[in-house]
Amino acid sequence: MENWINNNNENGTPDIMKILHIGDFVEVIYDERGERLYGGYITTLSSNSPPPDKANNKIFLLGISVSHPHNNDEEKLLWATRIKTFRIIHK
Repeated sequence: MENWINNNNENGTPDIMKILHIGDFVEVIYDERGERLYGGYITTLSSNSPPPDKANNKIFLLGISVSHPHNNDEEKLLWATRIKTFRIIHK
């Protein structure tokens, strides 16, 4: 297993998108009214972002399926800026 990785670099840019690929299995600690742990397969990497951040053209949306990479019934869409730490379980 991978060690936990802090999501932000010195510029405040989320690092998580630089090393994740669709199909990777990850665990993330997500800040949503308190920290929550989510784990699953990456299904979506998108450049959609909240309006204040569109000018930066950064990737902020991460989709995680908790069941299978091709089954989006239980998919969670997380804003990457709210992901505090993450780890890749396998590629």
